Amino acid sequence: MRIAFLFEHPTVSGAEGSGLELLAHLDRREFQAAAFAPPGGELAARLAALGVPHQPWHAPRGGDAGDARRAALARGAFDVLHANTLHLGRLTGAVTADLGIPAVAHIREFGTLGARVRAHLCANARLIAVSAALHDDLAAQGIPAEKIRVIYNGVSPPAAAGGPGIRAELGLPPGAPLVAWLGQITVRKAPEVFVAAAAEIARRDAHAHFALCGDVFGEKEENLRLKAAIAAAAASPPLAGRLHLLGWRTDARAILGQATLLAHTARQEPLGRVLIEALAAGTPVAATRVGGTPEVLGSCGVLFEAGSPPACANAIAALLADEGRRAALARDGRARWDALFRPERMAAETCALWREVVAARTRRKE
Repeated sequence: MRIAFLFEHPTVSGAEGSGLELLAHLDRREFQAAAFAPPGGELAARLAALGVPHQPWHAPRGGDAGDARRAALARGAFDVLHANTLHLGRLTGAVTADLGIPAVAHIREFGTLGARVRAHLCANARLIAVSAALHDDLAAQGIPAEKIRVIYNGVSPPAAAGGPGIRAELGLPPGAPLVAWLGQITVRKAPEVFVAAAAEIARRDAHAHFALCGDVFGEKEENLRLKAAIAAAAASPPLAGRLHLLGWRTDARAILGQATLLAHTARQEPLGRVLIEALAAGTPVAATRVGGTPEVLGSCGVLFEAGSPPACANAIAALLADEGRRAALARDGRARWDALFRPERMAAETCALWREVVAARTRRKE
């Protein structure tokens, strides 16, 4: 079965990382995937490392695919179009009937659906929602529930640690707690809540250190202002020398594995790939009670209210003070990852869905 796998961005964040995990775990005796993705960047390099053929292209900004993009999809004689984001799901929905190829769209984000967007999404044979919370949101906005399948993202086990590690790189004192925050610097991810909570903890605890691993993608002014404010806070008491701004790192998972705990402050989160990575690494988590986060963590994390630095600081401080609880969360978190979030499970459920849509198209033709 030939799959046209459509990526939106050249960078590798949560959506691209999950798409790459899926491609890496396909049975290539049955499925041959070709990636349509922007040229250059980390994504292109990762596709090459996987041996996945890469057709350079740029995702359209509007709903119209354009003649060149339609022609590129048509030339491949594909059996399924797979859109890796909601935006690309609009595209596959717009072209599926003309090309005669069934389409599946991976929905990884919350959003308000206008009538045109909803119509394009509904033209796909199936939609994959990465959490039950996202499934319910889509259904509430008029997407037929029977069209939506919940498939959790899968994450590979962490690689064995190599080299001196982030603690040695930062020159941390032996035994110093390290609280990590990982993600894109955006208003939705609310890193300023983490920074404010870190300042409060730094006033109480002379030993704790904090690492913010992430950067701004794009040129949104609100996100650039947020980054500048974080840099100013990191250079001033009480965080000077205690809050380490690491930028975007390719070794983010290794950093997560060496952290005492992960703080996740998002205002909204469909699922949260970094949360799954923390479970796999055995890193305890304090996270906001939003979206699909309770589905990921179950009882294997500490939840607090979004937008509240005091609530974040209290959750982090409670975990830092309780080594036994951290150990229990690490143990139970690894078991939860093993049961729900292995990439083999994600791949098996997605491949079963592809087979279903192809079989349904074949029945309609007969």
